[in-house]
Amino acid sequence: GACRRRRAGLEAERDDLEAALEQRGGACDSTGSVTASSSRTPPLDEKDDDAGSEPEGEDAARAVSEMSARLCEVEAALEEYERGDAVRRATAMLDALGFDAALRRTPAKALSGGWRARVELAAALLEEPDVLLLD
Repeated sequence: GACRRRRAGLEAERDDLEAALEQRGGACDSTGSVTASSSRTPPLDEKDDDAGSEPEGEDAARAVSEMSARLCEVEAALEEYERGDAVRRATAMLDALGFDAALRRTPAKALSGGWRARVELAAALLEEPDVLLLD
């Protein structure tokens, strides 16, 4: 539905921003900090062809900084979607293994051995293994 469309839009925007930043020399690192070069020197064959079409100096650095900041925002939003997906997948897996809402809220150490085994099975299945050997 709407969530999938929003997520697909964010993924497309991320790809576009990454491509644009790669051309201009900026990025969003894993801590969310923005890095940007102060300017981009175009290759020799670009220098006179597009005079004035790309910002230079401070304007280029500002554009890179703004794109990098937006990329960080998009990546953070995508991480939220992934966390939500993980919770939904885990809940669905536990439901399939017989856990009701009350059991899902129960600490693992308070569960019997059989229920703990189901928790371990759910964890293994959530990893989506190609093969799962059970003893």
